[in-house]
Amino acid sequence: MDATRLVLLITCCCFFRRLPAHPMDYDSSSEEDENHPAAMEQAGKNLNQVLQGDFAITKANFAYNSISQLPAYVFYKNLYRNLDRVQLGHNKIAHVDATAFKELQLLRTLDLSSNRIVRLETNSFRHNYRLQKLDLAFNSISFDPERPFLKSLSIKTLVLSHNRIIHLYDITFARMPNLQTLLLDGNPLYYVSRNCFVYSRRLQYVSLANTGVDRLMDSMFRTVPRLVDLANTTLAKKFEPPLRKVKAEQLVKLMDFERRIFGDEDDVDDDDT
Repeated sequence: MDATRLVLLITCCCFFRRLPAHPMDYDSSSEEDENHPAAMEQAGKNLNQVLQGDFAITKANFAYNSISQLPAYVFYKNLYRNLDRVQLGHNKIAHVDATAFKELQLLRTLDLSSNRIVRLETNSFRHNYRLQKLDLAFNSISFDPERPFLKSLSIKTLVLSHNRIIHLYDITFARMPNLQTLLLDGNPLYYVSRNCFVYSRRLQYVSLANTGVDRLMDSMFRTVPRLVDLANTTLAKKFEPPLRKVKAEQLVKLMDFERRIFGDEDDVDDDDT
Protein backbone atom coordinates (compact mmCIF):
# COMPACT_ATOMS: atom_id res chain seq x y z
CA MET A 1 0.00 0.00 0.00
CA ASP A 2 2.82 2.36 0.88
CA ALA A 3 4.54 1.61 -2.43
CA THR A 4 1.34 2.38 -4.32
CA ARG A 5 1.01 5.73 -2.57
CA LEU A 6 4.63 6.57 -3.33
CA VAL A 7 4.21 5.81 -7.04
CA LEU A 8 1.05 7.93 -7.14
CA LEU A 9 2.80 10.84 -5.40
CA ILE A 10 5.73 10.72 -7.82
CA THR A 11 3.35 10.62 -10.80
CA CYS A 12 1.44 13.69 -9.52
CA CYS A 13 4.64 15.61 -8.91
CA CYS A 14 5.87 14.93 -12.43
CA PHE A 15 2.52 15.96 -13.87
CA PHE A 16 2.34 19.29 -12.01
CA ARG A 17 6.01 19.93 -12.72
CA ARG A 18 5.15 20.26 -16.41
CA LEU A 19 2.41 22.85 -15.80
CA PRO A 20 3.36 26.48 -16.59
CA ALA A 21 3.80 28.59 -13.48
CA HIS A 22 1.51 31.55 -12.87
CA PRO A 23 3.51 34.76 -13.44
CA MET A 24 2.68 36.14 -9.98
CA ASP A 25 3.57 32.84 -8.18
CA TYR A 26 6.65 32.09 -10.23
CA ASP A 27 9.73 31.23 -8.15
CA SER A 28 12.75 31.64 -10.35
CA SER A 29 15.06 30.02 -7.81
CA SER A 30 13.39 26.63 -8.40
CA GLU A 31 14.39 26.54 -12.06
CA GLU A 32 17.84 25.52 -13.12
CA ASP A 33 17.64 27.48 -16.38
CA GLU A 34 16.20 30.68 -14.92
CA ASN A 35 18.72 32.84 -16.81
CA HIS A 36 18.09 31.21 -20.13
CA PRO A 37 17.06 33.89 -22.69
CA ALA A 38 13.91 32.02 -23.67
CA ALA A 39 12.84 31.68 -20.04
CA MET A 40 13.46 35.37 -19.35
CA GLU A 41 11.51 36.38 -22.45
CA GLN A 42 8.58 34.22 -21.43
CA ALA A 43 8.62 35.67 -17.91
CA GLY A 44 8.49 39.18 -19.40
CA LYS A 45 5.53 38.24 -21.59
CA ASN A 46 3.71 36.80 -18.58
CA LEU A 47 4.28 39.99 -16.60
CA ASN A 48 3.05 42.16 -19.48
CA GLN A 49 -0.11 40.06 -19.69
CA VAL A 50 -0.76 40.66 -16.00
CA LEU A 51 -0.23 44.42 -16.28
CA GLN A 52 -2.38 44.69 -19.38
CA GLY A 53 -5.13 42.59 -17.91
CA ASP A 54 -6.65 43.02 -14.49
CA PHE A 55 -3.89 45.16 -13.02
CA ALA A 56 -4.92 48.79 -13.77
CA ILE A 57 -2.35 51.33 -12.55
CA THR A 58 -3.84 54.77 -11.88
CA LYS A 59 -1.13 56.35 -9.70
CA ALA A 60 2.64 55.92 -9.93
CA ASN A 61 5.25 57.28 -7.52
CA PHE A 62 8.81 57.33 -8.86
CA ALA A 63 10.05 60.03 -6.44
CA TYR A 64 13.40 59.89 -4.67
CA ASN A 65 15.22 57.78 -7.23
CA SER A 66 18.15 58.54 -9.53
CA ILE A 67 16.22 58.99 -12.78
CA SER A 68 18.25 61.28 -15.04
CA GLN A 69 16.10 61.47 -18.19
CA LEU A 70 12.68 60.67 -19.59
CA PRO A 71 13.19 59.36 -23.15
CA ALA A 72 10.63 59.17 -25.95
CA TYR A 73 7.47 57.21 -25.11
CA VAL A 74 8.92 56.08 -21.80
CA PHE A 75 5.39 55.51 -20.49
CA TYR A 76 4.25 52.69 -22.74
CA LYS A 77 0.57 53.13 -23.58
CA ASN A 78 -0.57 49.56 -22.95
CA LEU A 79 1.07 49.44 -19.54
CA TYR A 80 0.31 52.92 -18.21
CA ARG A 81 -2.78 53.97 -20.12
CA ASN A 82 -4.83 54.40 -16.90
CA LEU A 83 -2.38 56.67 -15.08
CA ASP A 84 -3.93 59.92 -13.83
CA ARG A 85 -1.22 60.92 -11.33
CA VAL A 86 2.55 60.62 -11.72
CA GLN A 87 5.15 61.68 -9.17
CA LEU A 88 8.71 62.12 -10.40
CA GLY A 89 9.94 64.65 -7.88
CA HIS A 90 13.34 64.56 -6.17
CA ASN A 91 15.18 62.81 -8.98
CA LYS A 92 18.03 63.95 -11.25
CA ILE A 93 15.99 64.50 -14.40
CA ALA A 94 17.73 66.88 -16.79
CA HIS A 95 16.10 65.90 -20.09
CA VAL A 96 12.43 65.32 -20.86
CA ASP A 97 11.62 64.19 -24.38
CA ALA A 98 8.67 65.93 -26.03
CA THR A 99 6.85 62.58 -26.36
CA ALA A 100 7.63 61.20 -22.91
CA PHE A 101 4.06 61.70 -21.65
CA LYS A 102 2.23 61.62 -24.97
CA GLU A 103 0.52 58.28 -24.35
CA LEU A 104 -0.89 59.24 -20.94
CA GLN A 105 -4.28 60.45 -22.11
CA LEU A 106 -5.81 60.31 -18.61
CA LEU A 107 -3.02 62.16 -16.81
CA ARG A 108 -4.32 64.91 -14.50
CA THR A 109 -1.47 65.64 -12.08
CA LEU A 110 2.26 65.57 -12.81
CA ASP A 111 5.01 66.31 -10.30
CA LEU A 112 8.45 67.05 -11.73
CA SER A 113 9.68 69.17 -8.84
CA SER A 114 13.20 69.11 -7.41
CA ASN A 115 14.98 67.95 -10.54
CA ARG A 116 17.54 69.46 -12.93
CA ILE A 117 15.27 70.55 -15.77
CA VAL A 118 16.49 73.60 -17.66
CA ARG A 119 13.92 73.71 -20.44
CA LEU A 120 10.92 71.83 -21.80
CA GLU A 121 9.76 71.50 -25.37
CA THR A 122 6.76 73.71 -26.04
CA ASN A 123 4.70 70.68 -27.17
CA SER A 124 5.66 68.46 -24.24
CA PHE A 125 2.08 68.31 -22.89
CA ARG A 126 0.09 69.28 -25.92
CA HIS A 127 -1.53 65.83 -26.16
CA ASN A 128 -2.31 65.49 -22.45
CA TYR A 129 -5.80 66.89 -22.76
CA ARG A 130 -6.74 66.22 -19.13
CA LEU A 131 -3.59 67.49 -17.44
CA GLN A 132 -4.61 70.14 -14.92
CA LYS A 133 -1.74 70.48 -12.45
CA LEU A 134 1.94 70.65 -13.36
CA ASP A 135 4.56 71.07 -10.61
CA LEU A 136 7.99 72.20 -11.81
CA ALA A 137 9.24 73.82 -8.61
CA PHE A 138 12.93 73.71 -7.68
CA ASN A 139 14.39 73.20 -11.15
CA SER A 140 16.57 75.48 -13.30
CA ILE A 141 13.97 76.69 -15.78
CA SER A 142 14.12 80.04 -17.57
CA PHE A 143 12.01 81.42 -20.42
CA ASP A 144 12.83 81.98 -24.07
CA PRO A 145 11.71 85.37 -25.40
CA GLU A 146 11.02 83.86 -28.84
CA ARG A 147 8.63 81.03 -27.94
CA PRO A 148 5.82 80.23 -25.49
CA PHE A 149 6.79 78.18 -22.48
CA LEU A 150 4.18 75.45 -23.06
CA LYS A 151 1.18 74.77 -25.27
CA SER A 152 -1.71 73.43 -23.22
CA LEU A 153 -5.45 73.97 -23.22
CA SER A 154 -5.99 72.03 -20.01
CA ILE A 155 -3.39 73.12 -17.44
CA LYS A 156 -4.99 75.17 -14.68
CA THR A 157 -2.27 75.16 -12.03
CA LEU A 158 1.37 75.77 -12.91
CA VAL A 159 4.02 75.73 -10.18
CA LEU A 160 7.32 77.34 -11.16
CA SER A 161 8.56 78.34 -7.72
CA HIS A 162 12.32 78.52 -7.11
CA ASN A 163 13.64 78.28 -10.65
CA ARG A 164 15.91 80.68 -12.56
CA ILE A 165 13.24 82.87 -14.11
CA ILE A 166 14.27 86.49 -14.50
CA HIS A 167 11.89 87.65 -17.29
CA LEU A 168 8.21 87.20 -18.10
CA TYR A 169 7.70 87.97 -21.79
CA ASP A 170 4.54 88.74 -23.76
CA ILE A 171 4.65 85.28 -25.35
CA THR A 172 5.55 83.25 -22.25
CA PHE A 173 2.01 82.12 -21.30
CA ALA A 174 0.30 82.98 -24.58
CA ARG A 175 -0.59 79.34 -25.33
CA MET A 176 -2.03 78.51 -21.91
CA PRO A 177 -5.45 80.21 -22.04
CA ASN A 178 -7.03 78.23 -19.18
CA LEU A 179 -4.33 78.89 -16.61
CA GLN A 180 -5.89 79.82 -13.25
CA THR A 181 -3.10 79.58 -10.66
CA LEU A 182 0.51 80.57 -11.33
CA LEU A 183 3.26 80.31 -8.70
CA LEU A 184 6.47 82.17 -9.46
CA ASP A 185 7.70 82.81 -5.94
CA GLY A 186 11.36 82.44 -5.08
CA ASN A 187 12.67 83.30 -8.56
CA PRO A 188 15.24 86.03 -9.33
CA LEU A 189 12.47 87.73 -11.31
CA TYR A 190 12.78 91.44 -11.93
CA TYR A 191 11.11 92.08 -15.31
CA VAL A 192 7.42 91.47 -16.02
CA SER A 193 6.19 92.36 -19.49
CA ARG A 194 3.16 94.59 -19.79
CA ASN A 195 1.22 92.00 -21.85
CA CYS A 196 2.42 88.76 -20.25
CA PHE A 197 -1.09 87.89 -18.94
CA VAL A 198 -3.16 89.19 -21.84
CA TYR A 199 -4.01 85.69 -23.10
CA SER A 200 -4.61 84.21 -19.65
CA ARG A 201 -8.13 85.50 -19.18
CA ARG A 202 -8.99 82.93 -16.51
CA LEU A 203 -5.98 83.59 -14.33
CA GLN A 204 -7.10 84.15 -10.74
CA TYR A 205 -3.98 83.99 -8.60
CA VAL A 206 -0.32 84.86 -9.21
CA SER A 207 2.42 84.55 -6.61
CA LEU A 208 5.38 86.89 -7.07
CA ALA A 209 6.49 86.56 -3.45
CA ASN A 210 10.21 86.60 -2.67
CA THR A 211 11.18 87.84 -6.12
CA GLY A 212 13.04 90.91 -7.31
CA VAL A 213 9.96 92.60 -8.78
CA ASP A 214 10.09 96.31 -7.97
CA ARG A 215 7.70 97.75 -10.53
CA LEU A 216 4.53 96.56 -12.28
CA MET A 217 2.42 98.10 -15.01
CA ASP A 218 -1.17 98.75 -13.93
CA SER A 219 -2.42 97.65 -17.36
CA MET A 220 -1.23 94.10 -16.64
CA PHE A 221 -3.87 93.54 -13.99
CA ARG A 222 -6.93 95.42 -15.22
CA THR A 223 -8.58 92.12 -16.18
CA VAL A 224 -6.42 89.38 -14.63
CA PRO A 225 -5.47 88.08 -12.17
CA ARG A 226 -7.88 88.60 -9.27
CA LEU A 227 -5.27 88.13 -6.56
CA VAL A 228 -1.54 88.89 -6.53
CA ASP A 229 0.93 87.79 -3.87
CA LEU A 230 3.73 90.35 -3.47
CA ALA A 231 5.07 89.27 -0.07
CA ASN A 232 8.70 90.20 0.59
CA THR A 233 9.24 92.00 -2.72
CA THR A 234 10.86 95.37 -3.32
CA LEU A 235 7.53 96.73 -4.54
CA ALA A 236 5.71 95.59 -1.41
CA LYS A 237 8.30 97.16 0.89
CA LYS A 238 7.48 100.61 -0.49
CA PHE A 239 4.14 100.57 1.29
CA GLU A 240 3.10 100.55 4.94
CA PRO A 241 1.73 98.21 6.13
CA PRO A 242 3.64 95.71 3.94
CA LEU A 243 1.68 94.15 1.11
CA ARG A 244 1.08 90.43 1.07
CA LYS A 245 -1.98 89.47 -0.95
CA VAL A 246 -3.97 92.18 -2.65
CA LYS A 247 -6.81 92.19 -5.13
CA ALA A 248 -5.98 93.29 -8.63
CA GLU A 249 -8.14 96.41 -8.48
CA GLN A 250 -6.43 97.41 -5.24
CA LEU A 251 -3.04 96.84 -6.82
CA VAL A 252 -3.90 99.17 -9.66
CA LYS A 253 -4.81 101.91 -7.17
CA LEU A 254 -1.61 101.32 -5.21
CA MET A 255 0.47 101.57 -8.38
CA ASP A 256 -1.28 104.84 -9.20
CA PHE A 257 -0.33 105.96 -5.69
CA GLU A 258 3.24 104.84 -6.32
CA ARG A 259 3.48 107.01 -9.40
CA ARG A 260 2.25 110.06 -7.49
CA ILE A 261 4.66 109.52 -4.60
CA PHE A 262 7.76 108.19 -6.33
CA GLY A 263 7.05 109.55 -9.80
CA ASP A 264 7.92 108.05 -13.18
CA GLU A 265 11.47 108.26 -14.40
CA ASP A 266 10.34 109.99 -17.56
CA ASP A 267 8.52 112.66 -15.55
CA VAL A 268 11.60 113.30 -13.40
CA ASP A 269 13.78 113.73 -16.46
CA ASP A 270 11.31 116.21 -17.96
CA ASP A 271 11.24 118.24 -14.76
CA ASP A 272 15.01 118.38 -14.57
CA THR A 273 15.27 119.69 -18.09
